[in-house]
Amino acid sequence: MPDIIVNIAIICLLIPTIIFAYVLNKKLDVLRNSRNDLGRLIEAFNDATIRAESGIPKLRQAADSAGGQLKDQVEKAQILRDDLAFLIERAESSATKLEHTVRQVRSQTNKASISDTEAKISEIENMLTSTTQEDIMIDDTQTDAEKELLKALKALK
Repeated sequence: MPDIIVNIAIICLLIPTIIFAYVLNKKLDVLRNSRNDLGRLIEAFNDATIRAESGIPKLRQAADSAGGQLKDQVEKAQILRDDLAFLIERAESSATKLEHTVRQVRSQTNKASISDTEAKISEIENMLTSTTQEDIMIDDTQTDAEKELLKALKALK
């Protein structure tokens, strides 16, 4: 009888061992499949790394080209900035000269118009003192203000 009890105990222990071995086998299958997937993932990562490394010189070349173009444009912009600063300086001095000239012309024009007005006033005074009312003539060469002034003077005499 002790043999049977030992055999039953061994059977009882073998059943969980078989179940455990079956579950372990399934997990090992999953691990093998995952290992294959991981291998493919590593290969894809390696290919991407190789492509990235081969693209670095092209990227460096493009950056150098763009940097050279940008440097040229900056140099041209600095030259244009200097030219504009020179032109602005010249324009300011020219504007000052022009303003001075305009002021001179205006002052001369004002003096001339004052002397013209004084001459017309003296002409009208001469007309009033030397002529009679019938001799005061209004013609088309006179301005409207002059015509009105002569009419007013006729009315006063």
